[in-house]
Amino acid sequence: DVTGQIQVFDSQGNYLQVIGGTGSGLGQSDGQSAIAFEPNTGNLYAGDVNNNRINVFDPQGNYVNSIAQGQFSGLIEGRPFFGPSGIVFDNKGNGYVGDYSSDRILKFNSGGEIVDSIGSSGTAPGQFQGPSGLAIRSDGNLVVTDQFNNRIQ
Repeated sequence: DVTGQIQVFDSQGNYLQVIGGTGSGLGQSDGQSAIAFEPNTGNLYAGDVNNNRINVFDPQGNYVNSIAQGQFSGLIEGRPFFGPSGIVFDNKGNGYVGDYSSDRILKFNSGGEIVDSIGSSGTAPGQFQGPSGLAIRSDGNLVVTDQFNNRIQ
């Protein structure tokens, strides 16, 4: 929300709690983007655009750590957004996050270490211009919405 916090609600829409806060300190955010739950641990991963990182919170909402610090590029002229743009996890506990300005997908392991970079900038198959939404299909393949190429790969 505008306060930099993640709000939690039950299935009936009742407010339960808030996670994080506004700022640049541990567990704080300045411009949140994507969020996703790691299915094996239940930890919440939250993109933090202006602090250039992903904050990790345990299932109770306590700050655990930050990963991918300094890995995301800044704003590019003509693009409305920058930073971490989508987060998804495979069934092995690996995470994938879009780097909207660098036109790539970063893969990280369960320890939060960046282990691979997928794609590059361009218009050919396997290249991106503003990767935003990410999903993992039932066969384990990664699917990416490629905003400025107007396609899904």
